[in-house]
Amino acid sequence: MPYRPFEGTTSYNAEFSPKRGERAEQVIRQHHVTTGPFDGTTTYGADYVPAAPERRESAKPKSTMMPYRPFDGTTSYNAEYSPKRGERADPVYPSHRPVSSGPFDGTTTYGADFLPNQIERRESAKPKDLAMPHRPFEGTTSYNAEFSPKRGERADPVYPSHRPVSSGPFDGTTTYGADFLPNEIERRESTKPRSTVMPYRPFEGITSYNAEFSPKRGERAEQVVRQHHVSTGPFDGATTYGTDFQPNEIERRESAKPKDLAMPHRPFEGTTSYNAEFSPKRGERADPVYPSHRPVSSGPFDGTTTYGADYLPNAFERRESAKPKDRAMPYRPFEGTTSYNAEFSPKRGERAEQVVRQHHVTTGPFDGTTTYGADFQANEIERRESARPKSTMLPYRPFEGITSYSAEFSPKRGDRADLVVPAHKPVSSGPFDGT
Repeated sequence: MPYRPFEGTTSYNAEFSPKRGERAEQVIRQHHVTTGPFDGTTTYGADYVPAAPERRESAKPKSTMMPYRPFDGTTSYNAEYSPKRGERADPVYPSHRPVSSGPFDGTTTYGADFLPNQIERRESAKPKDLAMPHRPFEGTTSYNAEFSPKRGERADPVYPSHRPVSSGPFDGTTTYGADFLPNEIERRESTKPRSTVMPYRPFEGITSYNAEFSPKRGERAEQVVRQHHVSTGPFDGATTYGTDFQPNEIERRESAKPKDLAMPHRPFEGTTSYNAEFSPKRGERADPVYPSHRPVSSGPFDGTTTYGADYLPNAFERRESAKPKDRAMPYRPFEGTTSYNAEFSPKRGERAEQVVRQHHVTTGPFDGTTTYGADFQANEIERRESARPKSTMLPYRPFEGITSYSAEFSPKRGDRADLVVPAHKPVSSGPFDGT
Protein backbone atom coordinates (compact mmCIF):
# COMPACT_ATOMS: atom_id res chain seq x y z
CA MET A 1 0.00 0.00 0.00
CA PRO A 2 1.22 3.58 -0.55
CA TYR A 3 2.67 5.20 2.50
CA ARG A 4 0.38 7.58 4.38
CA PRO A 5 1.30 9.32 7.63
CA PHE A 6 -0.63 8.26 10.73
CA GLU A 7 -3.01 11.06 11.74
CA GLY A 8 -5.00 9.32 14.48
CA THR A 9 -4.48 9.14 18.23
CA THR A 10 -3.27 6.01 20.04
CA SER A 11 -4.64 4.85 23.38
CA TYR A 12 -1.23 5.49 24.94
CA ASN A 13 -1.11 9.15 23.83
CA ALA A 14 -4.74 9.62 24.87
CA GLU A 15 -4.12 8.39 28.44
CA PHE A 16 -0.58 9.65 29.07
CA SER A 17 0.47 13.23 28.49
CA PRO A 18 4.15 13.79 27.65
CA LYS A 19 6.28 15.62 30.18
CA ARG A 20 9.56 17.32 29.52
CA GLY A 21 11.97 18.12 32.30
CA GLU A 22 14.49 20.87 32.24
CA ARG A 23 18.05 19.74 31.78
CA ALA A 24 20.21 20.38 34.82
CA GLU A 25 23.16 22.64 34.31
CA GLN A 26 26.49 20.88 34.34
CA VAL A 27 28.75 21.81 37.19
CA ILE A 28 32.36 21.91 36.05
CA ARG A 29 34.90 22.14 38.78
CA GLN A 30 37.44 24.84 38.16
CA HIS A 31 40.95 23.53 38.09
CA HIS A 32 43.76 25.88 39.05
CA VAL A 33 47.18 24.80 37.83
CA THR A 34 50.08 26.81 39.18
CA THR A 35 53.34 27.11 37.30
CA GLY A 36 56.80 26.94 38.77
CA PRO A 37 58.63 24.50 41.08
CA PHE A 38 56.60 22.53 43.59
CA ASP A 39 56.93 24.16 47.05
CA GLY A 40 55.32 21.30 48.97
CA THR A 41 51.91 22.96 49.49
CA THR A 42 48.88 21.04 48.25
CA THR A 43 45.26 22.14 47.91
CA TYR A 44 44.33 19.69 50.61
CA GLY A 45 46.83 21.19 53.06
CA ALA A 46 45.78 24.73 52.16
CA ASP A 47 42.02 24.09 52.49
CA TYR A 48 42.02 21.85 55.54
CA VAL A 49 43.70 23.08 58.71
CA PRO A 50 44.14 20.40 61.36
CA ALA A 51 42.43 21.27 64.62
CA ALA A 52 43.98 20.19 67.89
CA PRO A 53 41.24 18.39 69.85
CA GLU A 54 41.11 19.06 73.52
CA ARG A 55 41.47 16.02 75.71
CA ARG A 56 38.26 15.48 77.53
CA GLU A 57 38.22 14.45 81.13
CA SER A 58 37.47 10.85 81.89
CA ALA A 59 33.94 10.29 83.12
CA LYS A 60 34.24 8.26 86.27
CA PRO A 61 31.06 6.55 87.42
CA LYS A 62 29.76 7.62 90.80
CA SER A 63 30.10 5.18 93.60
CA THR A 64 26.80 3.46 94.37
CA MET A 65 28.22 1.41 97.24
CA MET A 66 26.38 1.61 100.52
CA PRO A 67 28.35 2.53 103.64
CA TYR A 68 30.01 -0.41 105.33
CA ARG A 69 28.32 -1.82 108.41
CA PRO A 70 29.45 -4.98 110.21
CA PHE A 71 27.12 -8.00 110.02
CA ASP A 72 25.79 -8.75 113.56
CA GLY A 73 23.30 -11.49 112.67
CA THR A 74 23.57 -15.24 112.36
CA THR A 75 23.24 -17.10 109.08
CA SER A 76 21.50 -20.46 108.69
CA TYR A 77 24.84 -22.04 107.79
CA ASN A 78 26.55 -20.92 111.03
CA ALA A 79 23.47 -21.94 113.04
CA GLU A 80 23.54 -25.53 111.73
CA TYR A 81 27.26 -26.16 111.29
CA SER A 82 29.67 -25.53 114.21
CA PRO A 83 33.27 -24.83 113.24
CA LYS A 84 35.92 -27.38 114.18
CA ARG A 85 39.63 -26.75 114.49
CA GLY A 86 42.17 -29.52 114.21
CA GLU A 87 45.69 -29.54 115.61
CA ARG A 88 48.38 -28.81 113.09
CA ALA A 89 50.87 -31.64 112.66
CA ASP A 90 54.49 -30.85 113.42
CA PRO A 91 56.74 -30.82 110.38
CA VAL A 92 59.11 -33.79 110.05
CA TYR A 93 62.65 -32.75 109.23
CA PRO A 94 65.45 -35.25 108.52
CA SER A 95 68.15 -35.58 111.10
CA HIS A 96 71.04 -33.26 110.54
CA ARG A 97 74.32 -34.88 109.78
CA PRO A 98 77.26 -32.52 109.76
CA VAL A 99 79.53 -32.91 106.81
CA SER A 100 83.06 -33.74 107.84
CA SER A 101 85.72 -31.48 106.52
CA GLY A 102 88.93 -32.63 104.95
CA PRO A 103 89.89 -34.61 101.86
CA PHE A 104 87.43 -37.22 100.56
CA ASP A 105 88.58 -40.70 101.55
CA GLY A 106 86.15 -42.60 99.27
CA THR A 107 83.54 -43.51 101.91
CA THR A 108 79.95 -42.43 101.26
CA THR A 109 76.94 -42.53 103.54
CA TYR A 110 75.44 -45.19 101.28
CA GLY A 111 78.52 -47.37 101.65
CA ALA A 112 78.63 -46.80 105.41
CA ASP A 113 74.92 -47.59 106.00
CA PHE A 114 74.47 -50.47 103.58
CA LEU A 115 76.84 -53.44 103.81
CA PRO A 116 76.91 -55.98 101.02
CA ASN A 117 75.72 -59.47 101.97
CA GLN A 118 77.31 -62.58 100.53
CA ILE A 119 74.55 -64.76 99.07
CA GLU A 120 75.25 -68.46 98.75
CA ARG A 121 74.48 -69.95 95.36
CA ARG A 122 71.65 -72.38 95.67
CA GLU A 123 71.83 -75.75 94.02
CA SER A 124 69.72 -76.40 90.97
CA ALA A 125 66.69 -78.53 91.66
CA LYS A 126 66.79 -81.41 89.21
CA PRO A 127 63.69 -83.54 88.87
CA LYS A 128 64.00 -87.10 90.07
CA ASP A 129 64.64 -89.79 87.47
CA LEU A 130 61.32 -91.55 86.95
CA ALA A 131 62.51 -93.67 84.02
CA MET A 132 61.90 -97.40 84.47
CA PRO A 133 64.77 -99.82 83.96
CA HIS A 134 65.09 -101.05 80.37
CA ARG A 135 63.70 -104.44 79.56
CA PRO A 136 63.21 -105.88 76.10
CA PHE A 137 59.61 -106.05 74.82
CA GLU A 138 58.55 -109.60 74.43
CA GLY A 139 54.85 -109.18 73.71
CA THR A 140 52.87 -108.77 70.45
CA THR A 141 51.16 -105.59 69.30
CA SER A 142 47.84 -105.46 67.52
CA TYR A 143 49.59 -104.15 64.39
CA ASN A 144 52.00 -107.07 64.25
CA ALA A 145 49.13 -109.49 64.95
CA GLU A 146 47.06 -108.23 62.01
CA PHE A 147 49.74 -107.34 59.48
CA SER A 148 52.44 -109.85 58.54
CA PRO A 149 55.70 -108.31 57.29
CA LYS A 150 56.66 -108.89 53.65
CA ARG A 151 60.10 -108.60 52.15
CA GLY A 152 60.68 -107.92 48.49
CA GLU A 153 63.74 -108.82 46.50
CA ARG A 154 66.04 -105.91 45.72
CA ALA A 155 66.35 -105.14 42.04
CA ASP A 156 69.77 -105.34 40.51
CA PRO A 157 71.27 -102.01 39.44
CA VAL A 158 71.26 -101.31 35.70
CA TYR A 159 74.50 -99.92 34.42
CA PRO A 160 74.94 -98.61 30.84
CA SER A 161 77.08 -100.68 28.53
CA HIS A 162 80.63 -99.54 28.39
CA ARG A 163 81.73 -98.20 25.08
CA PRO A 164 85.37 -97.45 24.81
CA VAL A 165 86.17 -94.09 23.37
CA SER A 166 87.97 -94.41 20.11
CA SER A 167 91.14 -92.52 19.77
CA GLY A 168 92.13 -90.46 16.80
CA PRO A 169 90.59 -87.48 15.00
CA PHE A 170 86.82 -86.87 15.26
CA ASP A 171 85.07 -88.10 12.14
CA GLY A 172 81.72 -86.38 12.84
CA THR A 173 79.82 -89.45 14.12
CA THR A 174 78.16 -89.19 17.52
CA THR A 175 76.39 -91.79 19.61
CA TYR A 176 73.11 -89.90 19.08
CA GLY A 177 73.52 -89.99 15.35
CA ALA A 178 74.48 -93.66 15.44
CA ASP A 179 71.52 -94.76 17.62
CA PHE A 180 68.75 -92.57 16.14
CA LEU A 181 68.10 -92.63 12.44
CA PRO A 182 66.07 -89.78 10.94
CA ASN A 183 62.86 -90.63 9.11
CA GLU A 184 61.95 -88.72 6.00
CA ILE A 185 58.36 -87.51 6.00
CA GLU A 186 56.67 -86.86 2.72
CA ARG A 187 55.22 -83.39 2.38
CA ARG A 188 51.53 -83.50 1.76
CA GLU A 189 50.00 -81.34 -0.86
CA SER A 190 47.99 -78.32 0.20
CA THR A 191 44.26 -78.68 -0.24
CA LYS A 192 42.81 -75.64 -1.92
CA PRO A 193 39.04 -75.12 -1.81
CA ARG A 194 37.29 -75.35 -5.07
CA SER A 195 36.02 -72.15 -6.64
CA THR A 196 32.27 -71.78 -6.16
CA VAL A 197 32.03 -68.54 -8.13
CA MET A 198 29.66 -68.86 -11.03
CA PRO A 199 30.62 -67.29 -14.33
CA TYR A 200 29.29 -63.81 -14.93
CA ARG A 201 26.05 -63.56 -16.82
CA PRO A 202 23.91 -60.42 -17.09
CA PHE A 203 20.70 -60.44 -15.03
CA GLU A 204 17.73 -60.67 -17.36
CA GLY A 205 14.94 -61.32 -14.83
CA ILE A 206 12.65 -59.00 -12.85
CA THR A 207 13.07 -58.41 -9.10
CA SER A 208 10.15 -58.17 -6.69
CA TYR A 209 11.09 -54.53 -6.02
CA ASN A 210 10.89 -53.56 -9.71
CA ALA A 211 7.66 -55.55 -10.08
CA GLU A 212 5.92 -53.71 -7.21
CA PHE A 213 7.41 -50.20 -7.44
CA SER A 214 7.41 -48.21 -10.66
CA PRO A 215 10.12 -45.48 -10.95
CA LYS A 216 8.96 -41.88 -10.92
CA ARG A 217 10.87 -38.83 -12.11
CA GLY A 218 10.05 -35.32 -10.82
CA GLU A 219 10.58 -32.15 -12.72
CA ARG A 220 13.46 -29.99 -11.59
CA ALA A 221 12.40 -26.80 -9.82
CA GLU A 222 13.24 -23.58 -11.51
CA GLN A 223 16.21 -21.75 -10.04
CA VAL A 224 15.50 -18.33 -8.60
CA VAL A 225 18.51 -16.07 -9.02
CA ARG A 226 18.30 -12.74 -7.27
CA GLN A 227 19.82 -9.91 -9.19
CA HIS A 228 22.38 -7.90 -7.32
CA HIS A 229 22.18 -4.21 -8.00
CA VAL A 230 25.08 -2.14 -6.76
CA SER A 231 24.47 1.55 -7.22
CA THR A 232 27.41 3.88 -7.62
CA GLY A 233 27.62 7.33 -6.18
CA PRO A 234 26.74 8.82 -2.78
CA PHE A 235 24.08 7.16 -0.63
CA ASP A 236 20.77 9.01 -0.96
CA GLY A 237 18.96 7.26 1.92
CA ALA A 238 16.81 4.85 -0.10
CA THR A 239 17.17 1.14 0.73
CA THR A 240 15.79 -1.95 -1.01
CA TYR A 241 13.90 -2.84 2.15
CA GLY A 242 12.06 0.49 2.23
CA THR A 243 11.35 0.25 -1.51
CA ASP A 244 10.06 -3.35 -1.57
CA PHE A 245 8.15 -3.48 1.75
CA GLN A 246 5.32 -1.08 2.55
CA PRO A 247 4.12 -0.77 6.18
CA ASN A 248 0.59 -2.04 6.84
CA GLU A 249 -1.61 -0.59 9.50
CA ILE A 250 -2.88 -3.28 11.86
CA GLU A 251 -6.16 -2.75 13.60
CA ARG A 252 -6.07 -3.28 17.34
CA ARG A 253 -8.24 -6.23 18.23
CA GLU A 254 -10.54 -6.13 21.20
CA SER A 255 -9.48 -8.04 24.31
CA ALA A 256 -11.40 -11.30 24.72
CA LYS A 257 -12.64 -11.39 28.29
CA PRO A 258 -13.98 -14.73 29.54
CA LYS A 259 -17.67 -14.83 30.34
CA ASP A 260 -18.68 -14.78 33.98
CA LEU A 261 -19.58 -18.38 34.81
CA ALA A 262 -20.12 -17.78 38.53
CA MET A 263 -23.46 -19.06 39.77
CA PRO A 264 -25.66 -16.77 41.91
CA HIS A 265 -25.08 -17.19 45.62
CA ARG A 266 -27.63 -19.27 47.49
CA PRO A 267 -27.31 -20.45 51.10
CA PHE A 268 -26.56 -24.16 51.62
CA GLU A 269 -29.57 -25.83 53.23
CA GLY A 270 -28.60 -29.50 52.92
CA THR A 271 -26.65 -31.88 55.16
CA THR A 272 -23.13 -33.11 54.49
CA SER A 273 -21.90 -36.64 55.17
CA TYR A 274 -19.56 -35.28 57.86
CA ASN A 275 -22.36 -33.62 59.84
CA ALA A 276 -24.56 -36.70 59.43
CA GLU A 277 -21.95 -39.11 60.88
CA PHE A 278 -20.19 -36.95 63.49
CA SER A 279 -22.10 -35.16 66.24
CA PRO A 280 -20.44 -32.05 67.72
CA LYS A 281 -19.29 -32.20 71.30
CA ARG A 282 -18.57 -29.28 73.59
CA GLY A 283 -16.19 -29.56 76.54
CA GLU A 284 -16.22 -27.48 79.66
CA ARG A 285 -13.71 -24.66 79.78
CA ALA A 286 -11.06 -25.08 82.47
CA ASP A 287 -10.90 -22.44 85.15
CA PRO A 288 -7.81 -20.20 84.92
CA VAL A 289 -5.11 -20.88 87.49
CA TYR A 290 -3.89 -17.72 89.21
CA PRO A 291 -0.94 -17.63 91.63
CA SER A 292 -1.66 -17.18 95.28
CA HIS A 293 -2.13 -13.55 96.25
CA ARG A 294 0.40 -12.05 98.58
CA PRO A 295 -0.73 -8.78 100.02
CA VAL A 296 1.71 -5.96 99.66
CA SER A 297 2.15 -3.78 102.67
CA SER A 298 0.64 -0.38 102.15
CA GLY A 299 2.38 2.87 102.86
CA PRO A 300 5.27 4.76 101.30
CA PHE A 301 8.33 2.79 100.17
CA ASP A 302 11.16 3.33 102.67
CA GLY A 303 13.88 1.96 100.38
CA THR A 304 14.45 -1.35 102.18
CA THR A 305 14.18 -4.57 100.15
CA THR A 306 14.62 -8.18 101.17
CA TYR A 307 17.81 -8.30 99.13
CA GLY A 308 19.24 -5.24 100.90
CA ALA A 309 18.21 -6.61 104.28
CA ASP A 310 19.77 -10.07 103.79
CA TYR A 311 22.94 -9.11 101.91
CA LEU A 312 25.25 -6.35 103.08
CA PRO A 313 27.71 -4.86 100.61
CA ASN A 314 31.38 -4.99 101.36
CA ALA A 315 33.42 -1.89 100.71
CA PHE A 316 36.47 -2.67 98.61
CA GLU A 317 39.29 -0.24 98.33
CA ARG A 318 39.81 0.89 94.78
CA ARG A 319 43.33 0.22 93.71
CA GLU A 320 45.24 2.80 91.80
CA SER A 321 45.75 2.24 88.13
CA ALA A 322 49.29 1.19 87.25
CA LYS A 323 50.29 3.35 84.33
CA PRO A 324 53.53 2.45 82.53
CA LYS A 325 56.28 4.94 82.70
CA ASP A 326 56.80 7.14 79.68
CA ARG A 327 59.94 5.87 77.96
CA ALA A 328 59.62 8.03 74.89
CA MET A 329 62.79 9.92 74.10
CA PRO A 330 62.57 13.70 73.68
CA TYR A 331 61.98 14.79 70.12
CA ARG A 332 64.98 15.95 68.20
CA PRO A 333 65.07 16.68 64.49
CA PHE A 334 67.08 14.25 62.34
CA GLU A 335 70.12 16.02 60.98
CA GLY A 336 71.99 13.10 59.48
CA THR A 337 71.93 11.51 56.03
CA THR A 338 70.36 8.16 55.19
CA SER A 339 71.81 5.62 52.77
CA TYR A 340 68.83 6.17 50.45
CA ASN A 341 69.42 9.93 50.20
CA ALA A 342 73.14 9.35 49.79
CA GLU A 343 72.72 6.99 46.80
CA PHE A 344 69.61 8.38 45.10
CA SER A 345 69.30 12.01 44.06
CA PRO A 346 65.75 13.40 43.93
CA LYS A 347 64.37 14.37 40.55
CA ARG A 348 61.45 16.69 39.96
CA GLY A 349 59.32 16.48 36.84
CA GLU A 350 57.10 19.17 35.45
CA ARG A 351 53.42 18.66 36.12
CA ALA A 352 51.45 18.02 32.97
CA GLU A 353 48.64 20.38 32.24
CA GLN A 354 45.18 18.92 32.63
CA VAL A 355 43.15 18.69 29.48
CA VAL A 356 39.54 19.54 30.21
CA ARG A 357 37.15 18.68 27.44
CA GLN A 358 34.83 21.53 26.68
CA HIS A 359 31.20 20.65 26.92
CA HIS A 360 28.91 22.39 24.50
CA VAL A 361 25.23 22.24 25.35
CA THR A 362 23.02 23.68 22.64
CA THR A 363 19.61 25.06 23.45
CA GLY A 364 16.58 24.88 21.25
CA PRO A 365 14.90 22.09 19.24
CA PHE A 366 16.99 19.16 18.00
CA ASP A 367 17.77 19.65 14.29
CA GLY A 368 19.10 16.12 13.71
CA THR A 369 22.83 17.01 13.73
CA THR A 370 25.05 15.11 16.20
CA THR A 371 28.67 15.57 17.09
CA TYR A 372 29.40 12.18 15.56
CA GLY A 373 27.90 13.17 12.23
CA ALA A 374 29.62 16.57 12.29
CA ASP A 375 33.10 15.27 13.23
CA PHE A 376 33.27 12.05 11.21
CA GLN A 377 32.88 12.03 7.46
CA ALA A 378 32.02 8.87 5.58
CA ASN A 379 34.75 7.64 3.24
CA GLU A 380 33.95 5.75 0.08
CA ILE A 381 35.93 2.51 -0.12
CA GLU A 382 36.91 1.23 -3.51
CA ARG A 383 35.99 -2.36 -4.19
CA ARG A 384 39.14 -4.39 -4.54
CA GLU A 385 39.49 -7.00 -7.21
CA SER A 386 39.07 -10.61 -6.16
CA ALA A 387 42.31 -12.57 -6.08
CA ARG A 388 41.69 -15.83 -7.85
CA PRO A 389 44.20 -18.66 -7.36
CA LYS A 390 46.08 -19.88 -10.35
CA SER A 391 44.80 -23.03 -11.97
CA THR A 392 46.91 -26.11 -11.15
CA MET A 393 44.79 -28.40 -13.35
CA LEU A 394 46.45 -30.50 -16.02
CA PRO A 395 45.68 -29.66 -19.67
CA TYR A 396 42.33 -31.04 -20.78
CA ARG A 397 42.28 -34.14 -22.92
CA PRO A 398 39.05 -35.83 -23.91
CA PHE A 399 38.35 -39.31 -22.50
CA GLU A 400 38.04 -41.77 -25.31
CA GLY A 401 37.37 -44.96 -23.37
CA ILE A 402 34.12 -46.56 -22.11
CA THR A 403 33.36 -46.81 -18.40
CA SER A 404 31.31 -49.57 -16.78
CA TYR A 405 28.69 -46.93 -15.83
CA SER A 406 28.30 -45.76 -19.44
CA ALA A 407 28.12 -49.37 -20.68
CA GLU A 408 25.24 -50.35 -18.35
CA PHE A 409 23.27 -47.09 -18.02
CA SER A 410 21.97 -45.07 -20.96
CA PRO A 411 22.05 -41.26 -20.48
CA LYS A 412 18.78 -39.36 -20.38
CA ARG A 413 18.39 -35.62 -20.95
CA GLY A 414 15.67 -33.51 -19.34
CA ASP A 415 14.38 -30.13 -20.36
CA ARG A 416 16.14 -27.21 -18.66
CA ALA A 417 13.96 -25.11 -16.38
CA ASP A 418 13.37 -21.50 -17.30
CA LEU A 419 15.33 -18.94 -15.31
CA VAL A 420 13.16 -16.70 -13.13
CA VAL A 421 14.60 -13.18 -12.84
CA PRO A 422 12.90 -10.67 -10.50
CA ALA A 423 11.65 -7.45 -11.99
CA HIS A 424 14.09 -4.57 -11.92
CA LYS A 425 13.11 -1.71 -9.62
CA PRO A 426 15.17 1.44 -10.20
CA VAL A 427 16.33 3.29 -7.10
CA SER A 428 15.03 6.82 -6.92
CA SER A 429 17.57 9.57 -6.37
CA GLY A 430 17.22 12.57 -4.13
CA PRO A 431 16.95 13.21 -0.36
CA PHE A 432 15.53 10.47 1.84
CA ASP A 433 11.89 11.26 2.70
CA GLY A 434 11.41 8.47 5.27
CA THR A 435 9.77 5.99 2.89
